[in-house]
Amino acid sequence: MAYQINLNTTTPQATQKLYELDRSFINTRNYMGLSWFWHYDYKYTGLRECSVAKRKKVHKKLLQAGLNVNETSDKHFEIIMNLLNGDIA
Repeated sequence: MAYQINLNTTTPQATQKLYELDRSFINTRNYMGLSWFWHYDYKYTGLRECSVAKRKKVHKKLLQAGLNVNETSDKHFEIIMNLLNGDIA
């Protein structure tokens, strides 16, 4: 069963708790795509503006590559940019 949470309808306190929970899931397969996980070097790559689904996909690909998601490397940059530009499914 799939659930969707409309963050526009949650209270500020509930939204904050969801972000806190998601931060605890960074670098795990449980990451939900709400909280930012990327290194400061990637702040202006478009990750802030992209969808929750796209952030989750980037996070998953970084984990699959054996990378710590909040570190920086050429491989991180390649994965992030490829996914944000739609080059990798």
